[in-house]
Amino acid sequence: MAEPDWQARLGELALATGVPGASLAIWAGGREMLAACGVLSTATQVAVTPDAVFQIGQLADEAPYLFTGGRITLRADSG
Repeated sequence: MAEPDWQARLGELALATGVPGASLAIWAGGREMLAACGVLSTATQVAVTPDAVFQIGQLADEAPYLFTGGRITLRADSG
């Protein structure tokens, strides 16, 4: 089975949801997979990197995420 193209998938999801930028890190099977797309701020146009630090702002109120141990996990029941 081919490994998913996380970089492409992250870009697709960001575009589909109107998110200006996103970063993804996955640790599985003893391997780290990193992906990043878009910009940190539409005002500055600074590109997102895998180690980018995002300002949370109102994300916690508006997005279907759970914050645990410094990780963001998509909720299965978010639709």
